[in-house]
Parts: sequence; structure tokens; C-alpha cells
Amino acid sequence: MGRRPLRFLHTSDVHLGSHGYHGAATHHRHCVCPLLAVDALAREHGVDGVLVMGDLFDHARVDETLVGKAFGVLDGFPGVTVLIVGNHDVHDDSSLYRRHGHVVSGSHTVFFDELHGTTSELFDGDLVLWGKAMDEHSARYRPLHGVPGRPDADAWYLVLGHGLHIGDDSVDGAGRSSLITAADIMEFDENSQAVDAKARAAYSERFIHGEIYRARPDVKSAIHSHSSEVLPFSLTDTPMVATISTAGFLGSAPTPVFDIRDSEGERNGTLVNTAKIGAAMAKSMGDRSVVLLRGHGMAVAGPDIPTTVFRAVYARLNAQAQLESLRLGKPNGLNAFEAERPVPPERPWELWVARVTGGGKP
Repeated sequence: MGRRPLRFLHTSDVHLGSHGYHGAATHHRHCVCPLLAVDALAREHGVDGVLVMGDLFDHARVDETLVGKAFGVLDGFPGVTVLIVGNHDVHDDSSLYRRHGHVVSGSHTVFFDELHGTTSELFDGDLVLWGKAMDEHSARYRPLHGVPGRPDADAWYLVLGHGLHIGDDSVDGAGRSSLITAADIMEFDENSQAVDAKARAAYSERFIHGEIYRARPDVKSAIHSHSSEVLPFSLTDTPMVATISTAGFLGSAPTPVFDIRDSEGERNGTLVNTAKIGAAMAKSMGDRSVVLLRGHGMAVAGPDIPTTVFRAVYARLNAQAQLESLRLGKPNGLNAFEAERPVPPERPWELWVARVTGGGKP
């Protein structure tokens, strides 16, 4: 066997452009510090190349400045740099890689942008790579579907993918890349106790949902998330207010904040994992659609699933817009009249369902 040894550094889920990075707003918006750390490790270990296996960027809205800075760092990595997209930076018609194509095409990075997969040979044929681009965040996506056979027994052969691999012969007809199945759904009674656990561990913070339902007969759906964008408003005296037109459900008053210390004191477990804590949280929510949980996330309530999902998504986007506005000055939020304007959730809901199901409707 004539192939020479090769050493690669593997990374993924860098999520550049995420508000999850800490520091000043102007810093994290165009922050490439994670890539600089990867560059330092690559040089320390003398690698032949770096594999960036999906989600280099957190979303498709990143601007050209960040894309340019990122590819500038990628081009400076020792050896070769190989990149595939992930479920956050999918390569669809609105892909950031298409929008900023001149930056990508001017880079030395080996970028796999073919939806059905393509092969690339490196190091004079000693290494053969196969990978494909993801064009939608769908549970049906199979990152390794269509992998060709080994082309050359004398070459290293690497197959690249982002997501959970389920083989083509999977008993799951959808060939899903999602770990969630119907068997994971559990039914709980009015006290948040499992009706039939079937030896499964119950979600510890089910009391968030259960106590909202107990306190709010009008609520038929509740969501809990750890959205990083809302966290600053749960930790400071700056309230989250309705800032964008699609977030009128927040109302014209500041979004309430639940501080678990008011219920459990300083020595608390930070989680809403008892009925007592859940009831205190529901009391803080009152008749509002959203309550922030200090240093934790938020709980969202609504009359049905589409409406509640809509509120959860746009509460996060509202927080993101407010954070950006605070860099320039005091945000001019919605007034009471503007906040009362209804925004139907049906159109975005159908779009989200189509993305998850691969084009289907609810």
C-alpha cells in the first residue's frame, strides 16, 4: 500500500454569526475567534488539512464582511481546508454561499456544493473525498445517501456528512436524520405525571407546560426554549418589549421575567422541575404569551400549536432585533394599537412544516 500517512483536524458547528458568542455586540457580530482557535490547533499539531463539517455559519443572514473574514481565515489554515454545509447554513436558493459567491469562488477552500455529491482528489491522489451539500433542513435528509464505492484501494477515502446517518435500508421509511420519533411522545396527567411511562425517563421540566395548562384554560400549547437571544433581557434591568411588527403578541408592556429565587431562594437548582416552581412561573406569566426565565430561557403559550410555534420563533427574532437596536440607541417599540394588530401564523407555519417534512403540508 503506497498511500502516505495524513493528519487532519476535524471540526463542525462553529456557528459564526450567532449571538451566543460573548463580548461586545460589534465583536460577536463578525467574530471569527473560533476559527482562529482552530487555526492555532492546526499549526500546533502540524496537520495536513482541516475538515469543517457543517454549520460554519449560524444562519443565512450573515453579511459579506463576516463571510469574507471567515474565508480569509480558512484560506490561511495550514494544508488544505475542506468545507461542507450543515442544517443552519443550508445550500438552497437563498444560500449565503450563493449570495456571496464571489467570496467563495475566490477562496482556496475545497467546497462541496453539489446536492447529489461529488468527489475530489487531493495530495496527488493519495486522498479521495466524497461529500454533498444540504439544500434544506429536512428530517428526510440522508447525508451519506448515494456514496459511491471505494474508488482506489491505494488511496485514503473519506466520506463527509453533516447530520445523523441512517442507512438506505433503514426500517424508518422516511430515512430521517432526526432522532425524534412517535415513540418518544409521552402523555401526562393534570399533575404532570406520566400516564404510561413505558420505562422511559420523563422530561424533568414538564412542569413548565403542566402548570401553564393548569393556570390557563385558554392555553392549548406551550413551548419552552433556551433561546440565547432572550437571555440578556432575563438577566438585566432592560426589559424585552415588542419591537418588530410580527411580535405584537408580546404586548406593549415589558415581557415578564420569572426569577426562581423568588420561589426557591438562593439555594435552588435553576430548573422548573416541580409543580411548586411551575406554578410560581405560571403566576409570573399571568395572562401574557411569553415569560422569560432568568438565565434560563423562556416559556411561550398559545391557543394551538401553529400559533405557539409562531410566537416562539418571533419572540426570539424580536429579541435579536432589540439587541441590535440597543447598539444604536433606545428602541422605539410597538405601541398598544400596533401590538394588537393580529398576524396570522398560517403562512410561516406551512413553510416550517414543508421544511421539516420535505415539502408536505400539515
